[in-house]
Amino acid sequence: DKIEEIKNLNIPIKKINQEARWRTIYSGMAFSNTLYGIGLPYVLGINDGRFKDGLRLMTFGGSFYGMYKYTSQMELPYGRFQFQNTGAIFGGLSLFPLISIIGWDNWIDFDEKGKLSLIYEMISIPYGVILADRLYYKWGLTNGQASMVSNSSINGLLNTSLLLDIIYDDGWSDENISRLYTSLTYLGGFGQGYLMKNYIYDKSFTEDDALFVQTSSLVGFYNWLNIINIIDSENSFLNEI
Repeated sequence: DKIEEIKNLNIPIKKINQEARWRTIYSGMAFSNTLYGIGLPYVLGINDGRFKDGLRLMTFGGSFYGMYKYTSQMELPYGRFQFQNTGAIFGGLSLFPLISIIGWDNWIDFDEKGKLSLIYEMISIPYGVILADRLYYKWGLTNGQASMVSNSSINGLLNTSLLLDIIYDDGWSDENISRLYTSLTYLGGFGQGYLMKNYIYDKSFTEDDALFVQTSSLVGFYNWLNIINIIDSENSFLNEI
């Protein structure tokens, strides 16, 4: 009745952007079916094949219905979807700095079957999505800006790991230094994303602009492979630079 009343008053109704709705639904289903459909029976020690199959079917149907209803009135541009996915990735990767600080051997001693790691992922990945979504609104990013920040955060992981390897290439094999390297690599992803946010804050970026930049970086990576093959370099320091 309210909508009809507004229409009669000729007041335009704002349409929500749901270009990434199906991507969000599929992504949510993928996380749910993997983490819970497969993970829960393993963590709970359920070996009955029929029970596991039934649980997976319930997870599959339940995650689709839940995500379908949850996103029905949600503003979902592609940039927000990318930002949420990046949050999920960093949520999942947060396990590795934790393990490195405790020590890989120590972690394996009390989590030999990997159940604790799986439970951690069940909590950290959805929580990463929630935190990323809050940050998306806090920063007030446009669609293109969110895509730029998301892409740069992933690149930050690679750039930081290469930089650390250049500084001291034996650091990853040294357990004490590896603790520092793993944590710095993880923080480097955040750092590059934050620097990108500051760089583009007052600039206009569309989704196509962000896609163009991302594609250009892939072209650069492809060119690097060709150059290394042409010069046949075996100098790891030069290759990483």
